[in-house]
Amino acid sequence: MYTERDLLKDKIIKKILSGKTKVLKQYVKELIEEITKKELGKELKLIHPNIGVNKNIVNSEVDIIYETEENYYNIEVNKDYSEKLDKKNLAYIHQLSLRSLKKSKDYRLGKKVIQINIDNYDRFKKERFVYKTSLIEENIYSKRNEEIEIYDINLDWLKKVAYNDIKKRKLARLLYIFIEEDEEKIIKMYKGDELMTDVKKEAEKIMENFDALLYYDPYELGKEVGIDKGIDIGRDEAKMETAHNLIKAGIDLGIISKATNISIQDLQKMQMKKYINTF
Repeated sequence: MYTERDLLKDKIIKKILSGKTKVLKQYVKELIEEITKKELGKELKLIHPNIGVNKNIVNSEVDIIYETEENYYNIEVNKDYSEKLDKKNLAYIHQLSLRSLKKSKDYRLGKKVIQINIDNYDRFKKERFVYKTSLIEENIYSKRNEEIEIYDINLDWLKKVAYNDIKKRKLARLLYIFIEEDEEKIIKMYKGDELMTDVKKEAEKIMENFDALLYYDPYELGKEVGIDKGIDIGRDEAKMETAHNLIKAGIDLGIISKATNISIQDLQKMQMKKYINTF
């Protein structure tokens, strides 16, 4: 059963938007195309979720980066507004621009950076669904260049829109899955929509493995399996239980190793034991 409390958790949205299945890749492609109003043409390449874009700058880990030959697409999932968060998101754009120039060694060949902020709030407080920002001269409103675009998607606006109005707008339908609590309304909204019906199924799998999603934060992972703050998260018994649950959920062994500090070799042994026990 979907609840707003769960679906708006940024870890879950990040997982959906960085999914490697054919369905989720197509979903992200259509989402970006609908937001930017431009066809991507080339296949999107996921560089990595939570990648550090500058090793010399603290807290430089963006949420998600996709890449084409021409552009970087930086997707940020923002639960609550803060000036600090806003500055960090702007910093990601500059860092990605520098990353592009370093790779190309030619300012003419640098990639355009497009940042998409999926916000659980109204960034500009004007009750609009989508805000687009670019570098513009203040008096004549002429765009300085095409190198940077920022889109802020206001999920708070979407929560207030009538059901029938959402049904008429593709972008609203694509994001409806993140804000609706009523399972029957979700099924009704996506009736006849093959892509979103499949996305819903993928989201349900992710929800079932929600405990495993906490690998984004090893401390939170420890809390989720019932380890109190005052207890050593590194305790062997708790780590083994956590690793076992993550293996069952199909999480990559490298990620499990980082979250639990258990070696890849030991995890492989646990994985083999799991397979043997299923026969």
